[in-house]
Amino acid sequence: MADATRQKMAADLNLSETAFIEPLQPDASQGSEVFQQQDTFKLRWFTPAIEVPLCGHATLASAAIVFSECQNPAATLHFQTLSGTLTVTKQQQSNKQLLQMSLPASPALDQLPSALLPHGSISISRDGSKQPDLQQLLQNHTGLQELLTACLQGPPAAPAADASPAEATQYLLSTVEHVGYCAAVKYLLVVLKGGTGRRGLEQLRPDFRRMAAAVGGDRMIGVIVTAAAEPGDQCVMS
Repeated sequence: MADATRQKMAADLNLSETAFIEPLQPDASQGSEVFQQQDTFKLRWFTPAIEVPLCGHATLASAAIVFSECQNPAATLHFQTLSGTLTVTKQQQSNKQLLQMSLPASPALDQLPSALLPHGSISISRDGSKQPDLQQLLQNHTGLQELLTACLQGPPAAPAADASPAEATQYLLSTVEHVGYCAAVKYLLVVLKGGTGRRGLEQLRPDFRRMAAAVGGDRMIGVIVTAAAEPGDQCVMS
C-alpha cells in the first residue's frame, strides 16, 4: 500500500492515529493467515495529517486485534517501528487476560525547536541537571509563551487570546513547573505545579489552532501535559 493511500485513509477516518500492521515479508499466498502464524510485524501510525514515530495506544490496540481477532497463539508480539522494536506480551491474571507493553524511554532533555527558540540560545544538559529558567524562556521567546498559553486554556485564571504578554507570563509561571522537549518523537512535555491534580487537568481546553500556529511546520507533533496525582490516586496524571 502506498504511503499516500495510508495518509488518505487516516484523513478519512479522522482519528488521532490510525495504525497499519504489515508482515515483515508480505506473501500474497499466505493471505490473512500470516497474522495468525507470525509474531513479528511492521507497525506504522498516521494522524489525519502526518506519519508519527510513536503511538502507545494504537500499538496496544494493534496487539489486541492480532491476539484476539486473528487468534495469534504467540505469547509476545514484536512490532518494528520508527521508534525501534516494541513488544506486547499476554499475561493471565485470575480470569482476566492482560497485555503488557514495553515502550522506549525518551527523555525530554533536548533543545526546544527553533520556532520556539529563534536564537537557539537555550539548551538542556542530557542528564537534566541544567534547566533553563522558565521566566527567561517565556519573556524572551514569544513562540513558547503562545504555545503554552494556547495549550493551557480552560481554567478560570487562563488569559484571553488578546491578553498582554505580561499577563500570559504571570499565568504560566503560576501554573507550569517545567518544560522539556524530546526531539526523537517531537513532543513537548509540560509539567504542571503540584496541587493541579485530576480536576486541574480536566479543566484544560487546548486551543489547537493557536498551538499549531505557534509552532509552525513539522517541528512538533504533540504536547504532553502532566501533573502529580492526588493522594490515593496514580503517581502521575496526563
